[in-house]
Amino acid sequence: LTEGRWDGVWQTYSEMGDKESEVMAAVEMAPAPGNAEALMMAHELQPPGGGEVRRMPLAQLSPGKLGPFSVVGDGYLSGPSVLRSGAMSVEVCLRFGDGRVRVTFFHAPVWKKGQEQMGPPDGLKVYRVMVAREALRGTPPSFKTEEDAPPGENNPSFFRGVSPFKWHARWGGVSHTKGVTQGRGRWE
Repeated sequence: LTEGRWDGVWQTYSEMGDKESEVMAAVEMAPAPGNAEALMMAHELQPPGGGEVRRMPLAQLSPGKLGPFSVVGDGYLSGPSVLRSGAMSVEVCLRFGDGRVRVTFFHAPVWKKGQEQMGPPDGLKVYRVMVAREALRGTPPSFKTEEDAPPGENNPSFFRGVSPFKWHARWGGVSHTKGVTQGRGRWE
Protein backbone atom coordinates (compact mmCIF):
# COMPACT_ATOMS: atom_id res chain seq x y z
CA LEU A 1 0.00 0.00 0.00
CA THR A 2 1.61 3.19 -1.13
CA GLU A 3 0.50 6.77 -1.18
CA GLY A 4 -0.01 8.09 -4.69
CA ARG A 5 -2.05 7.64 -7.83
CA TRP A 6 -1.86 4.22 -9.46
CA ASP A 7 -2.99 4.63 -13.10
CA GLY A 8 -3.81 1.38 -14.80
CA VAL A 9 -5.61 -0.86 -17.22
CA TRP A 10 -8.13 -3.27 -15.68
CA GLN A 11 -9.04 -6.31 -17.75
CA THR A 12 -11.87 -8.68 -16.79
CA TYR A 13 -11.88 -12.31 -17.91
CA SER A 14 -14.69 -14.89 -17.82
CA GLU A 15 -14.42 -18.34 -16.27
CA MET A 16 -13.28 -19.63 -19.69
CA GLY A 17 -10.49 -17.04 -19.99
CA ASP A 18 -12.26 -14.82 -22.55
CA LYS A 19 -11.66 -11.09 -22.11
CA GLU A 20 -14.99 -9.49 -21.17
CA SER A 21 -13.96 -5.86 -20.69
CA GLU A 22 -11.09 -3.43 -20.37
CA VAL A 23 -11.25 -0.08 -18.59
CA MET A 24 -8.77 2.65 -17.78
CA ALA A 25 -8.81 3.29 -14.06
CA ALA A 26 -6.87 4.84 -11.21
CA VAL A 27 -6.55 3.97 -7.56
CA GLU A 28 -5.70 6.99 -5.43
CA MET A 29 -4.22 6.56 -1.97
CA ALA A 30 -3.92 9.73 0.14
CA PRO A 31 -3.49 10.47 3.86
CA ALA A 32 -6.79 10.59 5.72
CA PRO A 33 -7.65 14.00 7.16
CA GLY A 34 -7.07 14.06 10.91
CA ASN A 35 -5.47 10.58 11.09
CA ALA A 36 -1.76 10.36 10.31
CA GLU A 37 -1.79 6.53 10.34
CA ALA A 38 -4.69 6.06 7.91
CA LEU A 39 -4.98 6.18 4.12
CA MET A 40 -8.08 7.08 2.11
CA MET A 41 -8.64 5.02 -1.03
CA ALA A 42 -10.71 6.06 -4.07
CA HIS A 43 -11.20 4.66 -7.58
CA GLU A 44 -11.58 6.66 -10.78
CA LEU A 45 -13.04 4.72 -13.71
CA GLN A 46 -13.32 5.59 -17.41
CA PRO A 47 -16.28 3.56 -18.71
CA PRO A 48 -15.72 1.51 -21.90
CA GLY A 49 -16.48 3.56 -24.99
CA GLY A 50 -15.70 6.88 -23.29
CA GLY A 51 -18.05 8.83 -21.12
CA GLU A 52 -17.57 10.80 -17.95
CA VAL A 53 -14.91 9.64 -15.49
CA ARG A 54 -16.53 8.43 -12.25
CA ARG A 55 -14.79 8.86 -8.87
CA MET A 56 -15.82 6.51 -6.07
CA PRO A 57 -14.48 6.84 -2.52
CA LEU A 58 -13.91 3.32 -1.24
CA ALA A 59 -12.34 2.99 2.15
CA GLN A 60 -10.21 4.35 4.92
CA LEU A 61 -7.39 1.94 5.69
CA SER A 62 -5.63 1.96 9.04
CA PRO A 63 -3.60 -0.49 11.14
CA GLY A 64 -5.77 -3.05 12.91
CA LYS A 65 -8.81 -2.38 10.68
CA LEU A 66 -7.85 -4.15 7.47
CA GLY A 67 -9.87 -7.35 7.92
CA PRO A 68 -8.47 -10.46 6.24
CA PHE A 69 -5.35 -8.75 4.88
CA SER A 70 -1.76 -10.05 4.82
CA VAL A 71 1.26 -8.03 3.71
CA VAL A 72 4.42 -9.91 2.77
CA GLY A 73 7.39 -8.06 1.30
CA ASP A 74 6.22 -5.98 -1.66
CA GLY A 75 2.90 -7.75 -2.01
CA TYR A 76 -0.36 -8.39 -0.23
CA LEU A 77 -3.26 -10.81 -0.09
CA SER A 78 -6.72 -9.49 0.69
CA GLY A 79 -9.60 -11.79 1.43
CA PRO A 80 -11.51 -13.89 1.31
CA SER A 81 -14.28 -11.30 1.39
CA VAL A 82 -17.97 -12.07 0.95
CA LEU A 83 -19.71 -9.64 -1.41
CA ARG A 84 -23.30 -8.43 -1.15
CA SER A 85 -24.26 -10.79 -3.98
CA GLY A 86 -23.11 -13.79 -1.93
CA ALA A 87 -20.04 -14.29 -4.08
CA MET A 88 -16.53 -14.26 -2.63
CA SER A 89 -13.40 -12.40 -3.72
CA VAL A 90 -9.69 -12.79 -3.06
CA GLU A 91 -7.12 -10.23 -4.27
CA VAL A 92 -3.38 -10.79 -4.73
CA CYS A 93 -1.08 -7.84 -5.45
CA LEU A 94 2.61 -7.94 -6.37
CA ARG A 95 4.67 -4.75 -6.62
CA PHE A 96 7.97 -4.15 -8.40
CA GLY A 97 9.53 -0.69 -8.73
CA ASP A 98 6.92 1.84 -9.83
CA GLY A 99 4.44 -0.81 -10.98
CA ARG A 100 2.19 -3.50 -9.61
CA VAL A 101 -0.13 -6.23 -10.82
CA ARG A 102 -3.35 -6.89 -8.89
CA VAL A 103 -5.39 -10.00 -9.63
CA THR A 104 -8.85 -10.39 -8.11
CA PHE A 105 -10.54 -13.80 -8.23
CA PHE A 106 -14.33 -13.90 -7.89
CA HIS A 107 -15.92 -17.16 -6.71
CA ALA A 108 -19.58 -18.15 -6.68
CA PRO A 109 -21.16 -20.89 -4.57
CA VAL A 110 -22.11 -24.08 -6.43
CA TRP A 111 -24.22 -27.10 -5.48
CA LYS A 112 -24.21 -30.63 -6.88
CA LYS A 113 -26.40 -31.13 -9.93
CA GLY A 114 -29.97 -31.90 -8.98
CA GLN A 115 -29.71 -30.58 -5.41
CA GLU A 116 -31.60 -27.63 -3.99
CA GLN A 117 -29.56 -24.49 -3.58
CA MET A 118 -30.15 -24.40 0.14
CA GLY A 119 -27.67 -24.56 2.97
CA PRO A 120 -23.93 -24.46 2.55
CA PRO A 121 -22.65 -24.90 -1.01
CA ASP A 122 -20.76 -27.99 -2.14
CA GLY A 123 -17.97 -25.86 -3.56
CA LEU A 124 -16.85 -22.59 -5.07
CA LYS A 125 -16.46 -21.84 -8.77
CA VAL A 126 -14.25 -19.12 -10.26
CA TYR A 127 -16.58 -17.07 -12.43
CA ARG A 128 -14.52 -13.94 -13.09
CA VAL A 129 -10.91 -12.77 -12.84
CA MET A 130 -9.86 -9.11 -12.94
CA VAL A 131 -6.23 -8.28 -13.80
CA ALA A 132 -5.04 -4.72 -13.11
CA ARG A 133 -1.69 -3.50 -14.41
CA GLU A 134 -0.97 -0.25 -12.55
CA ALA A 135 1.94 2.16 -12.26
CA LEU A 136 2.93 5.41 -10.56
CA ARG A 137 3.83 6.99 -13.93
CA GLY A 138 1.04 9.51 -14.56
CA THR A 139 -0.51 7.48 -17.40
CA PRO A 140 -1.87 3.94 -17.53
CA PRO A 141 0.71 1.48 -18.84
CA SER A 142 0.17 0.37 -22.43
CA PHE A 143 2.28 -1.04 -25.25
CA LYS A 144 2.41 2.45 -26.85
CA THR A 145 3.41 4.38 -23.69
CA GLU A 146 6.11 1.82 -22.86
CA GLU A 147 7.42 1.94 -26.43
CA ASP A 148 7.55 5.77 -26.41
CA ALA A 149 9.04 6.04 -22.90
CA PRO A 150 10.52 2.70 -21.75
CA PRO A 151 10.30 2.11 -17.99
CA GLY A 152 13.52 2.83 -16.13
CA GLU A 153 15.78 0.24 -14.59
CA ASN A 154 14.12 -1.73 -11.77
CA ASN A 155 10.64 -0.82 -13.08
CA PRO A 156 8.37 -3.36 -14.78
CA SER A 157 7.58 -3.54 -18.45
CA PHE A 158 3.96 -4.71 -18.60
CA PHE A 159 3.83 -5.16 -22.35
CA ARG A 160 6.60 -7.09 -24.08
CA GLY A 161 7.12 -7.90 -27.73
CA VAL A 162 7.58 -11.58 -26.83
CA SER A 163 4.80 -14.05 -26.15
CA PRO A 164 4.71 -15.30 -22.52
CA PHE A 165 5.03 -18.82 -23.94
CA LYS A 166 8.53 -17.88 -25.15
CA TRP A 167 9.78 -16.50 -21.85
CA HIS A 168 12.38 -19.15 -21.09
CA ALA A 169 13.69 -17.64 -17.90
CA ARG A 170 14.76 -19.57 -14.85
CA TRP A 171 12.48 -18.60 -11.96
CA GLY A 172 13.96 -17.91 -8.56
CA GLY A 173 13.70 -15.72 -5.51
CA VAL A 174 12.19 -15.90 -2.07
CA SER A 175 9.06 -17.86 -1.15
CA HIS A 176 6.81 -16.74 1.72
CA THR A 177 4.05 -18.95 3.13
CA LYS A 178 1.54 -18.65 5.92
CA GLY A 179 -0.40 -21.58 7.26
CA VAL A 180 -2.35 -22.80 10.27
CA THR A 181 -0.09 -25.75 11.12
CA GLN A 182 3.36 -24.44 10.11
CA GLY A 183 2.94 -20.71 10.78
CA ARG A 184 4.92 -18.28 8.66
CA GLY A 185 7.84 -19.55 6.60
CA ARG A 186 10.44 -18.14 4.24
CA TRP A 187 12.61 -20.07 1.79
CA GLU A 188 15.22 -18.93 -0.72
